[in-house]
Amino acid sequence: MRPYSTLSLAALCAGLAAAPAAAQNVFTLDELVFSASLTDVARNRTGVTTQVITEEQLRDAGNIQLSNFLARQTGISVTQNGGIGGTTTVRLRGAGPQFTAVYIDGILVNDPTATNAQFNGFSSLSTSSVKRVEIIRGSQSALYGGSAVAGVISITTQNRFNENTTGAQQSYQLEAGSYGTVIGSYHYAERFGDLSLSFGVNAARSDGFSAAEENNGNTEADSFRSNGQNFTISYDLSPNVTIGINGFREASRGEFDEFANGAPVDGTVGDETNQYRQTGLRGFARWQTQSWDHEFSLTEMNVDRSLESVGNFASSFKGTRQTASYQATSDRIRNLNLTLGAEIREESAQSNSTSGAIIPVTTHAGFTEGIWSPREDFDLSLGLRYEEYSTFGDQTSARIAAAFRPTDRLTLRASYADGFRAPSLSESVWQFNSFGTPYVGNSNLRPESSESAELGLAYEFQSGSMIEATVFQLKVEDFIRYQDCTRVGGVCAGGSQATSINATGTTTFKGLELAASAPITDRAMLSATYIYTDAREQSGIRVVRVPYNTFTLGLDAEVAADWQFTGTMRHVDNLLDSATVIGDNYTVFDTTLSRQIHENTELYFRVENLTDHQYQTTRGFGTSDRAVYIGVRGTF
Repeated sequence: MRPYSTLSLAALCAGLAAAPAAAQNVFTLDELVFSASLTDVARNRTGVTTQVITEEQLRDAGNIQLSNFLARQTGISVTQNGGIGGTTTVRLRGAGPQFTAVYIDGILVNDPTATNAQFNGFSSLSTSSVKRVEIIRGSQSALYGGSAVAGVISITTQNRFNENTTGAQQSYQLEAGSYGTVIGSYHYAERFGDLSLSFGVNAARSDGFSAAEENNGNTEADSFRSNGQNFTISYDLSPNVTIGINGFREASRGEFDEFANGAPVDGTVGDETNQYRQTGLRGFARWQTQSWDHEFSLTEMNVDRSLESVGNFASSFKGTRQTASYQATSDRIRNLNLTLGAEIREESAQSNSTSGAIIPVTTHAGFTEGIWSPREDFDLSLGLRYEEYSTFGDQTSARIAAAFRPTDRLTLRASYADGFRAPSLSESVWQFNSFGTPYVGNSNLRPESSESAELGLAYEFQSGSMIEATVFQLKVEDFIRYQDCTRVGGVCAGGSQATSINATGTTTFKGLELAASAPITDRAMLSATYIYTDAREQSGIRVVRVPYNTFTLGLDAEVAADWQFTGTMRHVDNLLDSATVIGDNYTVFDTTLSRQIHENTELYFRVENLTDHQYQTTRGFGTSDRAVYIGVRGTF
């Protein structure tokens, strides 16, 4: 019997959760963050850089794709292969997506079938299905394990209940516009005494535009369809005991363009398609004893995806992850909040295009975090995590962070952490043939180890203005990279094969993040962010698709009674697209104008790429022309 086969869905059930888009992280210093530590903590009491994005901020920004909204945030860069549904890469502080742990409703959703075990769902995740996003930048391996070298993105799709929640909460959104795009969502939540219930549905469709750049003569539109569902049920067995279950499902189907002579081009209409489905289920129990708060959870995540190019290839992938986790927290010790926990995780992946044994990876982990507050204006946290992998051995990670508040308006932060990322199944054991290139995983790969450090401050002026600044550095050793076969005349020669290797030397990501906001009138708020990132491989050359400079400016203003205007400008400068080719420098404007037509109903009109600027985030792939959308949203 596999050591973790008992984590079935049956066991889960039986064992039982408006600021402008340009500078979302510069408001409300004492807002609670649920992901920065193993227990809830105020933003100004954690030494790591955190950001909380609310449902209202997501709504006011007016983006369809969550990734487009994230592209405007401090420390995040996004590239996409074409329109909605195209391969989307989200980087924290320049580090690749394999270094970011992504959670949806408390469930780790990084894809074990992906090349680097990154999250593959940003291409289809809609803002209409999201209630809250928390972003934690800097290495968090000490709290979240090996996939959190660059940070954590935690996404919530459900309303959060508290003891004051009464009656039904319902919300909806409908939108239509350019490229035959239509989206819709509906959320319902209600508390019935000791029982809390929440669920939501969302759907999107678009006829799209050509993934391959239209200005290069490509005219075939690549369409996209998606739908999703989520739910939470919790019940208070007593004042000290709560049990519950939550889950989600996201499914999409899109089209992409084939490659020829090193660039994407139109092929036969409809002959390149990708399908993606991911589900997650989590059962939990929370209880209190005299000195400790306890939580036990069982989760299961499944991903099923496929890529097909008629006449060329048809690849399918299936992966699963099952996790059992327990943690206990106590704040009864003088000046100390202490958390202890343990976790067992098993994940496996398979594909019709691979050969070799399917080897599940089992991880046993123990972790602890202490937050010491000897004074009201100072907090020091220390996190430690030990993990033992069935495939390559054990690893220990640590994080220390401090927050000092010399005045009520000023917060100083500092943190240092080490981390690691274990080789993915694709990198270490899979064997396959990709467009005539044989690939064999390297079972001798070492985990990537890293060190992360940052210094930051945040200051809130009496006028309501605010400024936040952070300098950071991430160093990665034993960086895992692709190594091609030996080629003669473009063909692998002498039986040589491609593989993955640990590069010699240090890959470094360092930079500066600035964010500020200021009321310019009693009805208007101006905000801005600036990000400088210098990302270099061990050879000293720049990491591709990480811009040196990103500047965002936002304006949120009440222009008349019941009329609200939101505008953003995003400028990306000095983007290296490949080792020898400089990508586009571009500036994009987006606007939203909304009117309150009823106490609980809002009509809005938004324009993406207002100036119809022609640009690319990935060379050869197109982006949206000027696009116009109209929608209605409300609550009842």
